[in-house]
Amino acid sequence: MKTNPGICLAIGVIATCTALVVAQETKKTPTNNKPAVQNTPTVTPPKAPPTTNTNTATPPKHDAPGANALPPGMTEADMQAMMAAATPGPMQAWLCEDAGTWKGACMMWMAPGVEATKSESTYTVTPILGGRFIQQHASGDMGEWGPFEGFGMVGFDNAKGEFQASWGDTMGTAMMCGTGSLNSDNKELTINFSYFCPMQKKTCAFKQTITRNTNGTRTMRMFGDAPGTGEHFKMMETTYTLVHAQAKHNETTKNNSKHAVVPN
Repeated sequence: MKTNPGICLAIGVIATCTALVVAQETKKTPTNNKPAVQNTPTVTPPKAPPTTNTNTATPPKHDAPGANALPPGMTEADMQAMMAAATPGPMQAWLCEDAGTWKGACMMWMAPGVEATKSESTYTVTPILGGRFIQQHASGDMGEWGPFEGFGMVGFDNAKGEFQASWGDTMGTAMMCGTGSLNSDNKELTINFSYFCPMQKKTCAFKQTITRNTNGTRTMRMFGDAPGTGEHFKMMETTYTLVHAQAKHNETTKNNSKHAVVPN
């Protein structure tokens, strides 16, 4: 089959014209190769917390208890009882009346029916702790027993309503403790002591009395049971004469006497 040269020429012309039209349209529309810009919302950063100056921070306030506030569980009656127990009164004042230095003439019996051993001593009474107690100190020569020294303390327990005493001396290493009371006319104090006897190997008892005589002297007597026989006898008697009176104890002892418990 033979090709018509006229038709081929027409097709070529049409293709050429089409190509020129496309080229002209391409020039009119510029090409933008950059990516489209997106509208990103603006984000506000969070604010930093305010800085706290620890050096000038105000401490938390606490309600301070009142000056008269009582501890938990304590009543006003409890407080009054404590105050009464701690306040010196007439019984403490009675003890402090002996404040001073005394000269003692002593007789001691080692067993019932034997001759007494005589000696002299110095006895000092000193109020301590605001007149609540008296401190006792005794020294002397016991003859064949050699030098002697003793130390004690006596007080009155307002709460229990009794006198309490302790004593120690160079005749042993044990402390003797006792309790007692005044007689009806407040002229004689009786203290019942207990101690461990090294000979009998048991706890024993003895009684001490201190009598205020009408002439101003004091007489101290000690009674106990004889080891072995158990016979009750007077072991010691000392008469004290005042040599030098100590200045009166603190007046608050008298002023506060109304708070003290006085034994019946």
